[in-house]
Amino acid sequence: MKVSIIIPYKLFNEQTAKCFKHCLEQSFQDFEIIALPDQRTTEPENNKIKVIETDSVKPSVKRNIGIKKAQGEILAFIDSDAYAVKDWLKIALPYFKKEEVGGVGGPNLTPSDSSTGQKVSGYIFASAVATGAFALRYQMRYKFRQGLPVKEMPSCNLIVRKEAALKINGFDETLLTGEDAKFCFNIRKKLDKRILYVPQAVVYHQRRHLWKPHLKQVWNYGRDKAWVIKEDFSLDKFYYFIPFSFVLFLFFGAIISLFSSLAAKIFLFLISIYLLIILATSLMANFKLSPLIFIGIILTHLSYGLGFFYGLVKKRR
Repeated sequence: MKVSIIIPYKLFNEQTAKCFKHCLEQSFQDFEIIALPDQRTTEPENNKIKVIETDSVKPSVKRNIGIKKAQGEILAFIDSDAYAVKDWLKIALPYFKKEEVGGVGGPNLTPSDSSTGQKVSGYIFASAVATGAFALRYQMRYKFRQGLPVKEMPSCNLIVRKEAALKINGFDETLLTGEDAKFCFNIRKKLDKRILYVPQAVVYHQRRHLWKPHLKQVWNYGRDKAWVIKEDFSLDKFYYFIPFSFVLFLFFGAIISLFSSLAAKIFLFLISIYLLIILATSLMANFKLSPLIFIGIILTHLSYGLGFFYGLVKKRR
């Protein structure tokens, strides 16, 4: 069972070199690496590495090029700013012995050598509160949980059958983010295959720095998820609406409070409960960094919710 590891990136750099190094050191060795830079620069010379220049295009476009060029029957997607544990492929591949399995993914954890801002971003994503009112299936992207079938997994740690990827025409090339969610939805819905979460198939993934890069990424998540949901809405995707519902609550709650003292008291009481939950979550995540985590979770909710609203009212170009 040959594997094609697909890595999209702009230019080869120190992070990309680390990603390549860990891929080449996999305990399972029947693989090729399809490197998809904008332009070739200093990629290592290795008979396992195939470099394909793509010019400046979205990661989804690069991945689709990789799918078409792949020789392996299994495709392993990973981001260039991530690196996998040594047994990443060895752990995931046995699950494909079952025909009903279309894809396998694992957690993407924050590297220990990350900066303070990156670690805070990681704590925010690993928080059940930050990722949508205890939506544990989404939370599993960022830390260990018991393995089970899931609706989606991120493209920084996603291993799928090439046949399945071709049948659903790969990734949606109009999306900057959220294309992995739609990709997984299509595998499940159109092909009736399962996506499995395997907690031992670990990838370490660099986070965005606080504040602007992190919040911009979250805003893009919200916007693109709204675009995906508008195309294929179902009740089991309702958890995507939770941060947006929180933004609506803040907006209308503040307005109604201006005209009713009772409404104002209820509104302030509910806000207090929310802030206490965020505070407790922040303290449990990391006491020293709790002030940053506390502010970060609140801003993450607002950024995602506003991005989601934008996606609901704005058409995709």
